[in-house]
Amino acid sequence: MDSLFVIAVACFSSLSRASINVIDRWQFAYKKECVIQITFFNNLFPVFLAVVCSLLLGYGNLVYKNIFCLDAFFFGAIIQVVAITFSYAIKKYELLKVTLMTRASDFFMPIIFGFISGFHNINQIAVQLIGFLITVPLFLRFKIFELNSLYFLVLIVLGVTAQAIFGKYFMGNYFSHNNFEGLIFFTIGVIFWRTIWTLPMLFYKFKTLNFSIALLKITLLRSILTLGTQISFIYTINSIFVDIALPILNLTGLFSIVLASLLMKEKLGDHVLGLIFLTFLISGVASYV
Repeated sequence: MDSLFVIAVACFSSLSRASINVIDRWQFAYKKECVIQITFFNNLFPVFLAVVCSLLLGYGNLVYKNIFCLDAFFFGAIIQVVAITFSYAIKKYELLKVTLMTRASDFFMPIIFGFISGFHNINQIAVQLIGFLITVPLFLRFKIFELNSLYFLVLIVLGVTAQAIFGKYFMGNYFSHNNFEGLIFFTIGVIFWRTIWTLPMLFYKFKTLNFSIALLKITLLRSILTLGTQISFIYTINSIFVDIALPILNLTGLFSIVLASLLMKEKLGDHVLGLIFLTFLISGVASYV
């Protein structure tokens, strides 16, 4: 029963993250909203809700401790740079193309982690290589290697890899001690600093902020999804059943593409769906190797 609950939480995390990707695509690409301004509001609302709820529940000291924390300060900067890169990529390209770019990082990360730790899991690298190679036809079909796309591809691979490396450093202690509560409040601290790091870009680009009731509604929805995604993701990867749940978490990109094709009519061929599913299936197998 416990493992089934973890699987259910992983499904919720993956679907809510996919919904956030679709909302971002709709706001940036279809509504032509400014990435910097929307990113600011998307960080401000979740951290405001989290801090208020924490204070009401009597966790003020933990909130204060994790906000004024150098780890949250630096990790928030790294995540924010990666998030803005993703946002501009989502604004410019369909979610299928952005998902393919992130797939490349799944191959490079085990290699880089191996150099850092001094240990290479050859079986895992081989499985990831197969997953990467079967995606190459899609890379060619959607012109991922063209100069303009290659620019975003390199930034995303470097950003996601850096985020994973520093995330392991900053959050590893919480995982090793199964400190779920600590992870939650550290996450609040990270989102707080993500908001702060967005301010210089916001002030540089705008003298006033444009805000509407419609934007308020969609931002509130995204904020709730963000909190739900963060908490469910942290719970899942902190569980003893994480190996079972990882393949489900890896389906986030697939869920995003399917939702985008249903809700925004973005093109999705049957052969593309099959190849993407196979790619994520192989990625899931890698977690057991």
